Amino acid sequence: MNYWHMQLHPNDKEAFDGDTIWNILMQTKTIGMWHEWENDKEQPGIFKDTMKIGDIVLIRPVFGLVQILSDWYTVDKSLVDSDLDWYTLRRDIQILSANYPKNYKDFNKSTFSPTTLSIIKDSNTEAYEYIANWHKSL
Repeated sequence: MNYWHMQLHPNDKEAFDGDTIWNILMQTKTIGMWHEWENDKEQPGIFKDTMKIGDIVLIRPVFGLVQILSDWYTVDKSLVDSDLDWYTLRRDIQILSANYPKNYKDFNKSTFSPTTLSIIKDSNTEAYEYIANWHKSL
């Protein structure tokens, strides 16, 4: 099992506030991303090939913790609802927790990289400790 950080929003992230992201998670029970974009840094490939069933993902900007339940799959572009689930590349999830209370107000959000998706492997980092402590508290 690995820990991950994912920013779940399209390019227009200002239009997707915390309530909107929670609505997406609750209605679709998925996380995902567009299948490709300019300068995607191979993140769609990482989402498909490196992320595994059972992995734990911290979702920002809402600070939710989810567990991966499925292999990746795609939906046809014609089935994407741009007001809800704008992404074609998906994985099914279980929501584990919302807004980890410990130090949440004072938490430095810059602890997590500003990329769409990143694996958190180094157990000696603040990001890893934050996710691991949250996960263990459940």
